[in-house]
Order: sequence, then C-alpha cells, then structure tokens
Amino acid sequence: MALRPGNLVLDVCTGTAGVALQIARHHNGQIVGLDISHSMLEAGLRAVEKRSLDGSIQLIQGHAEHLPFPDKTFDTVVFTYLLRYVQDPDATIRELSRVLKPGGQLLSLEFGVPETFWIRAI
Repeated sequence: MALRPGNLVLDVCTGTAGVALQIARHHNGQIVGLDISHSMLEAGLRAVEKRSLDGSIQLIQGHAEHLPFPDKTFDTVVFTYLLRYVQDPDATIRELSRVLKPGGQLLSLEFGVPETFWIRAI
C-alpha cells in the first residue's frame, strides 16, 4: 500500500478488524472497517479498543454491494475474502470502485484451492 498521512482507507469485509489493525500499525490516517456481521464487528471493536486505536479505526455494519458512502470518498479500498460471499462480484467491484477517489488504490486478498491437481501441486 502506498499510503500518505491523512489518507482515508476503507476495509470492506473487515470481520474482526485484523486487516484494519495492521494498516493502522503502519499508517497515520483514518480507517473505516465495514462488515455485514454484527458479532464480527463486536469482536473487532474489542480488538480496536484493546490497542487504543478507536480514534483511528471506525467500524460500521453494512453491505459491500450497497456502500453507505458518497462517490470518491476513499484514497484506498481494501477487501479480504469478500468476493466469495457476494451474489454479484462484478457489481460489488463496481460499488467498491465508486467510493474510490480517482488515482486511488483498490487492493484485494482473495485465494482459493485450485481444483486441478497439477496446478495445486505447484
């Protein structure tokens, strides 16, 4: 991530805020973590408060397919293991891009186990 002080980061599918916490360790800015699960967000809030980062990380409940933010809000949008949970991955990517500022970064961590044996062996 190429972040500058004061950048605004959106962490979609934040879960227990693990990625948001790692970003906060290396970045002096504001991070918004969004997740559909209330119980995951509660665990994330405890982790954020434990590390005294509640001034840097805000956690909210919402859907990746319908983000509650205006267009071009975030300098960086990250998501982890999101696309496997949404009905329309293409529409979700468009929604994530909508809230990203021009020239911003859209970063993803997604992986799976390949079905083909020879690819899996590599």
